[in-house]
Amino acid sequence: LDAVDGALGDGEARFALSRPPGHHASRHAADGFCFYNFAAAATAYALDKHELDWVALVDWDAHHGNGLAAYAAEEPRVAYASAHQAPLWPHTGDVAGAEGNCLNAPVGRGANADSYGEAWAECLDFVKTRCRAEGRGLVIVS
Repeated sequence: LDAVDGALGDGEARFALSRPPGHHASRHAADGFCFYNFAAAATAYALDKHELDWVALVDWDAHHGNGLAAYAAEEPRVAYASAHQAPLWPHTGDVAGAEGNCLNAPVGRGANADSYGEAWAECLDFVKTRCRAEGRGLVIVS
């Protein structure tokens, strides 16, 4: 939360190291060694305390962030995008494409750098189009 306050205070990038990242934990349950969803907590804090108009959650992990995706699906001010290997545990996010404010860009096992780069470009384009150019926002990479 200090990183959110700092980034929104002076506009400088911040880094908060939290392992595991928490992207599997949901509001009501731990999952995948994630007991607490740090990125979702930071997002909710930024939206409420700092009265932001939007937050982009970009998930960078081999696994789909099912906890982050569930949070984003409930919060219209959040755009969530994930490039991840599929099929792979937790067996969510296996279908490519956007649904509401969430985008899954799965890549197959052994994908080369070009395939992975294309998936990331798709993620960044998605959050760019979902996040308003106007208003205050924040990008959180999980």
